[in-house]
Amino acid sequence: MRLAKPLWTAGLLFLAGFAGVMHPALAQEYPSRPITLLVGFAAGSATDSVARLAGQHLTPKLKVPILVDNKPGAGTILSVQTLIKSPKDGYTLKLGTSGTLVQSPGVVKDLPYDVLRDFVPIVGVARVGGVLVVRNSLPVSNVKELIAYLKKNPGKVTYGSAGIGAAGHLNGEYFMFKTGTEMIHVPYKGANQVSTDIVAERLDLALTNGAPAWPLIRAGKMRALAVTTLSRMQSAASVPTLIESGFPGAEGLDPYTFYGIVGPAGLPPGPIARINQAVNEILQDQDFVKKLANMEFEADAPNTPADFARFLASQLAVWKELGARLTVTLN
Repeated sequence: MRLAKPLWTAGLLFLAGFAGVMHPALAQEYPSRPITLLVGFAAGSATDSVARLAGQHLTPKLKVPILVDNKPGAGTILSVQTLIKSPKDGYTLKLGTSGTLVQSPGVVKDLPYDVLRDFVPIVGVARVGGVLVVRNSLPVSNVKELIAYLKKNPGKVTYGSAGIGAAGHLNGEYFMFKTGTEMIHVPYKGANQVSTDIVAERLDLALTNGAPAWPLIRAGKMRALAVTTLSRMQSAASVPTLIESGFPGAEGLDPYTFYGIVGPAGLPPGPIARINQAVNEILQDQDFVKKLANMEFEADAPNTPADFARFLASQLAVWKELGARLTVTLN
């Protein structure tokens, strides 16, 4: 399914060209005070960790503090509304995820924001592969056995996510849609809480961010059935992919989620260009890249606003195609 002339791409090609010819004195005016980076999840969540690490590395580049503002709840809509209502001056930005930027806009009906109208993409920051994990006592050893178990126990198995509308929620909906199964969704305020409850056997399974999961998997506190990446992960070579496990349509779950900075629509070219430049600098900083890898994240390649816009448009097309056949609500 193709999007008709995505507004992001055309607009940002203009912005990128215009920013390149700005007078140096104008470019130096921004930033002159702290920048707030909105996060739609609780402190300690995977998104929060990426935001704080990026903020630490961006502060010396931009010479102003990066203040992470956590606004969890309502499927990240609280943070989205804060961004939309903020002044268009570059001092309030958002670290968006796939759930906010492409998955919810693709499949959720009556979403109270329009991703094409309300945001301006600035730069991609990181991507991460997901993992399908289960509590140790769940009587399945692979994905085929899990699907069979779910079909024998419709509506009895619980799966967790970092919140309604988050990647884990919508990937779970995708999994059920593709396999013809039914589970009970249990929303939390962060992926760490999901892993904690699987270890405690209060939750059956999750399609979750690998960052909080892998240390617990390696410690034997919960089990990994498959990874969502198209090829096996180097850090977990013994765990098969969903494709190898016979899961239909697994390509739609890679990347499991991604992180990128967006601003409110109407943001001038100067802040867009400056933030993009600073983030691209840290994406080539080996300390930042290594620390992301230690958290199970992969740093994005340096990218322009137009590059990030094209990536979002391609991802949105995938989820809009699914949304034509699947209805998800945030209630």
